Amino acid sequence: MATLTTERLIIKTSQESFAEELLAYYSRNRAFFEQYEPVHSPRFYTADYQRASMRYEIETMEKHQGMYYYVFCKETPDHVIGTISFSRMRPAPYNSTIFGYDYDRDHWNKRYASESLPVIVDHVFATCDIHRIEARVMADNAASIRLLEKMGFVFEGNEYGGVLIGGSFRDHLRFSLLNPDYTPSLI
Repeated sequence: MATLTTERLIIKTSQESFAEELLAYYSRNRAFFEQYEPVHSPRFYTADYQRASMRYEIETMEKHQGMYYYVFCKETPDHVIGTISFSRMRPAPYNSTIFGYDYDRDHWNKRYASESLPVIVDHVFATCDIHRIEARVMADNAASIRLLEKMGFVFEGNEYGGVLIGGSFRDHLRFSLLNPDYTPSLI
């Protein structure tokens, strides 16, 4: 388990004890998140599902197939305000992963994402043998596009019909960030 900190935030990797708080996080943001994410089944909004999800994330991290982080304010260290995932980590010769994040709607416009995400990206680059991070964002999500560009992500093109959102496949913009300090090892 990793714990990272910034001036205002605590960032932790998955722990099974987060399940109840994650259920509350996803429940209070459900309508908002469903505008940008796949629609979840009613089972997703249960403590059992969230516990199983935490176990899956921990197992995935142990296998070096993904990394999952949870963001907390230092003033409220038991209250999740953001989630970050690096999924589909592929070993050499790809050394790549797919990056996704969401933040509690009540905590937008407080610069928590711009404070936490660079620290997390640096941690993944430093510890996970990753050369390339990919991110996908819907074209109308101007805040995420600005954030990715501020972090140094480069626009690569359009991904047509790439992700099932709200019952239909939606176009996304594809961005990437390369690890400037990456040294390849022999396979």
